[in-house]
Amino acid sequence: MIFLKLFVTDEIINDMVYQTNLYAEQVLKETQKTKGHVKEWVPTNNREIETFFGVILWMGLMKLPCLKEIETFFGVILWMGLMKLPRLKAYWSTNILYANANKVKEVMPRNRFEQLLRMWHFNNNGTNILYANKVKEVMPRNRFEQLLRMWHFNNNEDKEFANDRVRKLTPLLNK
Repeated sequence: MIFLKLFVTDEIINDMVYQTNLYAEQVLKETQKTKGHVKEWVPTNNREIETFFGVILWMGLMKLPCLKEIETFFGVILWMGLMKLPRLKAYWSTNILYANANKVKEVMPRNRFEQLLRMWHFNNNGTNILYANKVKEVMPRNRFEQLLRMWHFNNNEDKEFANDRVRKLTPLLNK
């Protein structure tokens, strides 16, 4: 979790919480017949988003929506990346074959994980901007630049070098 905090700040987590909850509202408004876990949606928070993100990283996908929930989510993602199982549901299985890998159920229920996975969002769809570049669709340019600067800063590179690297990499967002 400490390693993750080098790159994913509380501000980024707060944005994920806000955008995830906003997206969930949009989905629920647009979907007349809500199915499955979607109809049971409850707004997330930082702790849950961090947990969710952890689960995602664990799975090898990518931390939870309230700061603590998002951290838990991220932790579960991280765990799933380290402990590869054939299906998502196996991480919550009671089958003896998965006894060493099913610790995920102790930190987050499967239904909530699946809800967060469905609603996890980084950008506002309500702006009606169509992006040709998938990076811009997922992450706004300013957030991308912030992450690049943090990466270079945390690697003890000087500020000017980090800014130069950001100037060179951000044109990728314009393609």
